Amino acid sequence: MKQLVDDGVLGSIYYYDSIRVNLGLFQHDCNVIWDLAPHDFSIMDYLISEKPIAVSASGKSTSIARKTSPL
Repeated sequence: MKQLVDDGVLGSIYYYDSIRVNLGLFQHDCNVIWDLAPHDFSIMDYLISEKPIAVSASGKSTSIARKTSPL
């Protein structure tokens, strides 16, 4: 991919999207954005030599409350 970008085969890159579809086991002791996002930024920084004009991120809590029934 790096060679394709550097050679201009892909043309001008205006947009880069990174989606995490498998975050692994839920961990209460760390924030997934702080834990995984640096890797995505590092890949983008490697592939694209220009610096971004803007960066945005969004997320959604997927915690599910446990239903317990009295015994």
